[in-house]
Amino acid sequence: MDRMNRPIIGYDWFSELHMLLRHFPPNRGKNPLPPELHYATHAYQFMHHAKHGRIRLMPFSGFELTQPNEDTIHVDGLTSELHAIFFGRQLRVATGAAKYGGSSSRGCKIDQQLKALVNDNVVPNDPLVKEYVDRFLNFLYVNRLKPFWTQVPVYNAKMLLATTIDLFVIDLTIDHTQHSNILNLQLKSGFDENYNRSDGCLKSPVCNSEIIRAIPDTHSNRHMIQNMVEHLIVQKEYGAPLHNSEIVVLSENLISRHPLLHDIELEQHIVREIKLRKTTTKCEMHIQQVRADYARKAVINKIISKKKDTINKCAKVLQKKH
Repeated sequence: MDRMNRPIIGYDWFSELHMLLRHFPPNRGKNPLPPELHYATHAYQFMHHAKHGRIRLMPFSGFELTQPNEDTIHVDGLTSELHAIFFGRQLRVATGAAKYGGSSSRGCKIDQQLKALVNDNVVPNDPLVKEYVDRFLNFLYVNRLKPFWTQVPVYNAKMLLATTIDLFVIDLTIDHTQHSNILNLQLKSGFDENYNRSDGCLKSPVCNSEIIRAIPDTHSNRHMIQNMVEHLIVQKEYGAPLHNSEIVVLSENLISRHPLLHDIELEQHIVREIKLRKTTTKCEMHIQQVRADYARKAVINKIISKKKDTINKCAKVLQKKH
């Protein structure tokens, strides 16, 4: 690997904040943590003691919410619900990912390695994605975005939706004495081409919103809608800890930032469509079908990923023998 792709600072820089928050919770009196961690401390504690209960991801079946009385209920996953409501099909626009060996399994491995590093201080070691991870870490350090939590399950009781936040960071360029310095970063990889190329427009099957139906159906707009709803979930359910949310696109030759632009009217139409998604039988049946498709795809990707790992291990053994 090129030396320029290696982290320009020790890996500990990316995990030390999570270690602080995990092992040194604030006392009721003096807070022993640095002042720039004020908002991160609040968010970390708030999410661990959510008023409606604890949320966790259940493999292939969405999320499970454990309520204060210890009863559990199923909560729909954000990605499949948005796909069913607003998109309805796979976007017929090539991203160029296959050209560079990209796949959804690579994106999952990047998420896993970031979680291991930020949450558990385990250095990334998978050669298939380490270069991507290190490039992203360099990007964070250069832009003074310090991680403090990754792969965080969150939910909203009114929308009955849950999702997993890719990465919470502290933006060290923001004056923490005046504003929250927390950003929600949604990481996307494998979008090397046609990120803004459209294939029709978004759908509004329940409310028939002209505002939604006028939005071009592009990879960038699909990600924007997802990022918007993520932001609303965190702000409304967890005490509004965020300064903003952003999409970070990690492609083969470029890393780009796409801050969320807040359109209040669009947000209202999106939330209304989500809340009313189960009021029509046709929409509910379509959503169930999409959920089933996502579950099958997740199983297939896991099988493919395991096969690739086995092939790579065999290749390494053969290389050593020769």
